[in-house]
Amino acid sequence: MTRLILIFLFMPLLAFSQPCPGSQSGFFWGLAAGPSVYSVTATGLAGQDGLSFTLPNLKAGYFLTEATALAVIIPGTVYPYRGPGRSRDRIFEGVIPAVHHQVRPDVWVQAGAGLSLDAMTFYDTRSREEIRIYTGPSWLAAAGLDIGHWRSATVDLQVRYHGGMSRIPGGTRHLHTLDLMAGLTWY
Repeated sequence: MTRLILIFLFMPLLAFSQPCPGSQSGFFWGLAAGPSVYSVTATGLAGQDGLSFTLPNLKAGYFLTEATALAVIIPGTVYPYRGPGRSRDRIFEGVIPAVHHQVRPDVWVQAGAGLSLDAMTFYDTRSREEIRIYTGPSWLAAAGLDIGHWRSATVDLQVRYHGGMSRIPGGTRHLHTLDLMAGLTWY
C-alpha cells in the first residue's frame, strides 16, 4: 500500500520531469488544511483507522535555484486516541526538513525526514497526567498543483503522505496519514 501511495505522489515528477525555467526565487511560506485518512498502531493495542482533519500544515523555505528549495514542513493531523484511560483527541505532528522541487511552474513535489511529535491536543486535556508528548522519526512525500495566483500568493491542491513512529512507554506507536489539502503559499 505504501508503495502505491508513493508512486501516486511522484507521478507528476515522472510525467513532467523537464526543467522549470523562471519559477520562484527567495523565501516562501504557506499553510494548508483538508481531510486526512489515518492509521494508528501501537504496541499492545488494536490498530485504528479513520477519517480526520489535517491542521496545522505550515511550510517555510528558501529557493536555492529557480526550481529547488530547502523547506521546513510542519504537518499535523488530529486523531481520536483509544488507549488506557479515557478516549481523547491527540495530534500527530512533525518538524520535517524537506526538499521542495518545482517540476513545472504549476507542479511541485516535496520529500523529507525529521522529528515526529505525538502530543495531546490543547482543547482536550483535563489533567497533568494527560500531558504526554512522544517523539521519534518522521517522513513525508507530497505533490501539489497550483490552481490560481493572486498578487504574491498561490492557491494549490496538495496530496501528502506523512508517516512516523513515536516511542511510548512499553513500546512504539506508528502513525500514517494520507492528506488531501487546499493550500495558500506566499512568495
